[in-house]
Amino acid sequence: MLYVPNHAHSEEHAVEIFFEALLVLVCVGVLAFAALTVKKLYQGQR
Repeated sequence: MLYVPNHAHSEEHAVEIFFEALLVLVCVGVLAFAALTVKKLYQGQR
């Protein structure tokens, strides 16, 4: 990869990190919601 010492590259990297963090947060939220839903369903069966 060619090294380009400009501001745009680091800015793109920061945006990439931001969106990856957002993606991880969404995944964690969805998993937590799914776990809560399954837990409530099993409690309802008793």
